Amino acid sequence: MNADALVIAVIRINSTSTNIQGEGGQTEASALQLVGAKSRLAHAIDNARAHSEADVVVVLSDSQEVLAEASANLAVNRFVESSVSNDDAIAELADSDETFIDEDQEVEFVWFELD
Repeated sequence: MNADALVIAVIRINSTSTNIQGEGGQTEASALQLVGAKSRLAHAIDNARAHSEADVVVVLSDSQEVLAEASANLAVNRFVESSVSNDDAIAELADSDETFIDEDQEVEFVWFELD
C-alpha cells in the first residue's frame, strides 16, 4: 500500500440475498446477526480496523438498519441501491460532494466481508 494514500476499507451489505450479478452476497439478515454481544457487521468493522492499514471504514448498503448499525460502530455509512455495481458505488463515493476524500488525494480501497 502507498503510505501517502488514503486507505478506505469497504464493506458492502445488500438487503436482499442477491447482488447485481444475481449471485449470493452479504445480506442485511446475516450482517445484523449477533455473534456474542455484537453483530457480524460490528465484528467486520472491528476486523477492518485491526487487520489493515485502513484510515477509515465505509459501509455501503441499501438497508437503513445496516447503515444505522455501521454508524453505531463509528463507520462511515453510505446508502447505495443494490442494483449499483461495486465499481459504480466506489466511483459515487469518491465523487460525492459530502465525501471525506480530497479530490487531489490518492485513494486505495480494500474490500472486507463478514466473517
